[in-house]
Amino acid sequence: MNDAGETSGGIWRGPALISVALVVLGIATYAYLTIAARVLDPDQYGQLAAFWSLVFAVLAGSFAPLEVEGTRAVSAQRAVDHPAGPVVRRLAWLALLLTGVLLMIFGAGRTFLADTLFDGNSAYVALLGAVAVAFAPIYLGRGVFAGHGRFGRYSTLLAGEGLVRLAAVSALVVAGLITGPAVAAAVPIAAWLVAALTLVLMVDLVWRRPATPQVGDAARAPTPGTQGVAANFGSLLVASLASQGLNNAGPLTAQALGDDPALTGGLLAAFILVRVPVMFISALQSGFIPSLVGAVRSGEDAEFHELLRGVLLRVSGVGAVAVVGAGIAGPFIVGLFFGPDYQLSGVDFAVLTLATLAFVLASILQAALVALQRHRVVAGAWVIGLLLYGLALLLPLPLLRQVELGYLIGTFGVCLLLALGLELSSGSRRRQRSVARETTP
Repeated sequence: MNDAGETSGGIWRGPALISVALVVLGIATYAYLTIAARVLDPDQYGQLAAFWSLVFAVLAGSFAPLEVEGTRAVSAQRAVDHPAGPVVRRLAWLALLLTGVLLMIFGAGRTFLADTLFDGNSAYVALLGAVAVAFAPIYLGRGVFAGHGRFGRYSTLLAGEGLVRLAAVSALVVAGLITGPAVAAAVPIAAWLVAALTLVLMVDLVWRRPATPQVGDAARAPTPGTQGVAANFGSLLVASLASQGLNNAGPLTAQALGDDPALTGGLLAAFILVRVPVMFISALQSGFIPSLVGAVRSGEDAEFHELLRGVLLRVSGVGAVAVVGAGIAGPFIVGLFFGPDYQLSGVDFAVLTLATLAFVLASILQAALVALQRHRVVAGAWVIGLLLYGLALLLPLPLLRQVELGYLIGTFGVCLLLALGLELSSGSRRRQRSVARETTP
């Protein structure tokens, strides 16, 4: 976990390291879910699918703003040689508040969630609470590490979570604990171990460095990273919940509205698979925010847009290959690993992969808008995308077609809205600079 030289390795070093870690995480995740599909019956696996989707739709969606805003704020602090401590303390208080709210929601809605999604088994709800407690330091730490350019730490912990989860479920199965809640327990086990290590490394990084002395007005003035942290976090929380809801709504919709456990499991298997070829690109958001923030603060608009175009082109190229590959090989791979009970067609896989590509492109556009501090634009776009998904469920189509069409329309709608917001924001910056030049004597 040696971070030496990470900040001097160029703008692609961070995304490259995180991408490798995400590939490891993706393989470990697929192996975990493959084991679960093999040892659980369709009903139990359907409940695990709902649990898994809640973990990454609600919990990851709730805590991801800590990472995104932490990356932006710490990067902004470092750009002007200010310490990260004030930013981290503000975000830590927000993390504690958010964790408390989630635990109260799970406590109050325990019976409803258990009856609706888990056939009355409240053990899954308790496991969700355990994951929430661990996710708070994990996502805060990721933002701190990315903002400091410590991508070695970020990547090691990211890959480690997937590997520990795989080891935990393997040990539980070998020990004969083959129930839905037992298999699900591997998720909080891994999260708690990674959270403990994250706390140690984060404290060592943030508080081992002496703060730059500030005197007079400079000591009292808000610094670039601390300005608007709470408001930005609120906007990103709305955006993240909506985006993760959109990205994970398929299995939850099938579990809540359908009566076919195999469809729920098949959708989860397909969703996991279609993300494997493109999931490493999601690292670009945290990996490139520091570079985008630096370009914005230095006024280098050309560098900002060149970097953004390069990322979007690379993502589109990889994504196009992924769409074709998933359509051809998707059914075979799911049948091989998950068994014949969880099957979708090649067209289904291609459509879901295309929608996932749009989701990744939207995440990159989001990173650019976050660097420009246009957090409310991001929130509005993702909320509208989720609403579009909901409207698709009203169409007179089979449930699977509703899910696919809603995911596709929702993600492409978000892309268009974020692209429009970015263009309007860039135009506003150009006009402000033009006015400033004209009024400068």
